[in-house]
Amino acid sequence: MKLLIDENISPKIREHLTKHDLMFVRDVSLGAKDKEITQLALEEDRIIITQDDDFGQIYYFSEPEIRILVIKPEQQNLNKINALIQTGLKHLKTEEKGLFIVSKDKVRVRK
Repeated sequence: MKLLIDENISPKIREHLTKHDLMFVRDVSLGAKDKEITQLALEEDRIIITQDDDFGQIYYFSEPEIRILVIKPEQQNLNKINALIQTGLKHLKTEEKGLFIVSKDKVRVRK
């Protein structure tokens, strides 16, 4: 899968996602606005991975063709963040569009 990792997720996550094609927002445009990130994801056909709830609004109001995985970790711990990402990716098929919100106990999908 082609992933676009938002700035609010540590670049150290790279070591856990070696099977994926990764792009980090911080490497492309430090301080990019959410709309810029969304546009980049659409152009590159990437799944946005973020902790930012604002992407839910972007999905609902302007970009229904985008794939967004919003993770809700209990703590900012790399292993817990990775576990949430892995759970979300299992639920997200590469051809699906949608908003996937993953917390410790549940995965919510909005299409």
